[in-house]
Amino acid sequence: MKPPARLTRRQEAAWEAFWSAYPRREGKAAAREVFAALTADAGPAGGVDPDFLARAARRYADQCGERRLDVMYIAHAKTWLRQRRFEDEVFADPAEPKAPPLAEPDDVWWPMFVAAGMDRSTYDRWIRPCRIEIGPDGGAVEIRAPSPFHAEWLSTRLDHVIRRALGRMPDIEVMP
Repeated sequence: MKPPARLTRRQEAAWEAFWSAYPRREGKAAAREVFAALTADAGPAGGVDPDFLARAARRYADQCGERRLDVMYIAHAKTWLRQRRFEDEVFADPAEPKAPPLAEPDDVWWPMFVAAGMDRSTYDRWIRPCRIEIGPDGGAVEIRAPSPFHAEWLSTRLDHVIRRALGRMPDIEVMP
């Protein structure tokens, strides 16, 4: 039997955070091997930041929970790591802007979406063109999208982030 991969203290702490957050806890030893290989020599020159993997696993777990996925549809941790699914836009950390983004007077929604894990380019591409309206009771929300394609994309690809950002508001409808 192969001994477990050696990890630094930082890697070990991140591994524990990753494993406790990951929504399907099967194949721990195999996943740990891939985690160790990915995070070896993490830094500017190479390797994946182990803390980033832990954060991405939490976001993946949140997404699985929000979509109420059956465990059979949740990737094994080894597969998720090996296929580098953590690099998918949904799980990625918000990109570091070259210049700090300036909040515009009408940009009241940006802080809620960034807190939900959305990066600025996704916000500008998919949320900013929409009109978000709060109902008279302060609870209902309508998102008016500029096209049917846009509405479909929001409801199928970004619904979990929208719900996380506007979660205090019960019903979210995406309307063309």
